[in-house]
Amino acid sequence: MNFKVYGAFDVDLKEAWQNFYLEKGGAYNSSYEWNFTWFKHFGEGKKLFIITGWEENQIRLIAPFYKRGNRLYAVGSNPDFYDSFCVLYQDIACLLDLSNFIIENNFEIDLRLISPGSEFFKCLLRRFEQEKIYKVNIYSYTVKPLIYKTEKFKNSLTKKYKRLKRKENLAKRDFNDELKYDFNSVKNEKHIKEFMNFHQKKWDIFKSHKMRDFIKDLYLNQDFVMLSRLYLKNSDRSVAYSFKYKSLNNVLYSNMFSYNDDFAEMSPGFLVPYYDISSEMGLSVDYMDYGIGSYEYKYYFANKEEIILSIKADLSWKRHKTLFNILKRVKKQISFLACVMK
Repeated sequence: MNFKVYGAFDVDLKEAWQNFYLEKGGAYNSSYEWNFTWFKHFGEGKKLFIITGWEENQIRLIAPFYKRGNRLYAVGSNPDFYDSFCVLYQDIACLLDLSNFIIENNFEIDLRLISPGSEFFKCLLRRFEQEKIYKVNIYSYTVKPLIYKTEKFKNSLTKKYKRLKRKENLAKRDFNDELKYDFNSVKNEKHIKEFMNFHQKKWDIFKSHKMRDFIKDLYLNQDFVMLSRLYLKNSDRSVAYSFKYKSLNNVLYSNMFSYNDDFAEMSPGFLVPYYDISSEMGLSVDYMDYGIGSYEYKYYFANKEEIILSIKADLSWKRHKTLFNILKRVKKQISFLACVMK
């Protein structure tokens, strides 16, 4: 495999990437559009380093990194706006070639949020073990709840909804209204701003203008980004929002959730996943990914989970060299003091 590294989102890369993504499918954060948008907003001070692999002038691999010094980071990390790093590839041999390319060029790795079950992680770890020149550290881990629509799950859904029906009825009791859910609401700048405002009251992520601009840019300009809205039908008051991605791998990713505190008693965090599962798109996907984090509302419907790790791979010889230089300086100082004391 021949490798070519791109330091910019060139026109020829865009075309090849988009075609390869359409051919192979993949998570939202392996698309050209998502990576381009993230780097547009957060690329300052980062050196783009997109590794591509080619065979007979056909692209066979795309690994979107950026570089600081000799260390590779995933595009989309720092700040983190994805749930698991993805590489687009033709077959396992391509991932082994990529792992060899990283090792042969003495690159160090800092991968935030990667699945240990992914083929890239397994290939990379195997080669690190074989070469024995890297020290790999897991420096954080979390879990990601998933919803697979098995027969057992479908049978349990009715029982769970009966409990949620009482929450739905609060709209009539307390507000003389009824709930309505737009799974993929019409693109509306007012709604995306309201979603971020709700979110900011509980978490800090949208205090930064860059974060707000990134999410707004993605939402308003990319068809695979959706904003679901739960609201009161008559008054049109927003109850909750869910920021989602629909990817070519036939998975629905629920990336962020926020709600209006005035309706907290309705438990919108439990209602929204039910409406998602029951929607036309929810019924058509292979499974639903509710993103990292172990919040109770995510696990009310989840029937599987995936471990997500963050790892660093440092070259061992660099530490050995540093230690050797320290010992060498100490030895010189001891020799100097010995001479002075004579």
